[in-house]
Amino acid sequence: MCAIWCRRFVAFLALSISHFGASPMAAHAEQSIFSELRVGVLAHDVGPFADKEEDGVDFNAEILFQKPKQHWLVPRPHAGFALNSAGDTNRFYGGFTWDHQAPSRMFIELGVGAVYHDGFTFPVFAAEVEGRKTLGCSVLIRGSFSLGYNITERHNISILADHMSNAGICQANEGSDSVGLRYGFRFKPLTFTN
Repeated sequence: MCAIWCRRFVAFLALSISHFGASPMAAHAEQSIFSELRVGVLAHDVGPFADKEEDGVDFNAEILFQKPKQHWLVPRPHAGFALNSAGDTNRFYGGFTWDHQAPSRMFIELGVGAVYHDGFTFPVFAAEVEGRKTLGCSVLIRGSFSLGYNITERHNISILADHMSNAGICQANEGSDSVGLRYGFRFKPLTFTN
């Protein structure tokens, strides 16, 4: 199953970079509702807030939308997915990202939202498959933190750490953490102050 999803992810990544990197498309994209496309690889279920049980890496893609109002308190809506290479828990998520651009081209971001996953929700099912988590609910709360660097006005790299759990709402609540590296392409270029 991973082979199919991995091939689809690589094809999506190659198409996205070549398509959005073209100058006519980039010029048109400045008028779109989209702010940024990010793709990367995450270490799956690594802790520190949850015990490591599942394996593999996650192939991650995320789209960030333009802010409805240009103010630092206003977040950018986002939507994304993380597909696991080992056939463990995959997830699809959405929410809001608050960001701060520093004069040094560094940026930090905080994200919050909801995540839907295809993992196990009840302990009896997870116990039948070694190395699988019991996540309690199918829809969980997701929080994320990113630290990044703007290479140019359009291109950036960032380190992402995220956590998903149900905050004790459901019977089981093992949670899951991921950490990884992502590349970002901005449809509308930044203007640097330095």
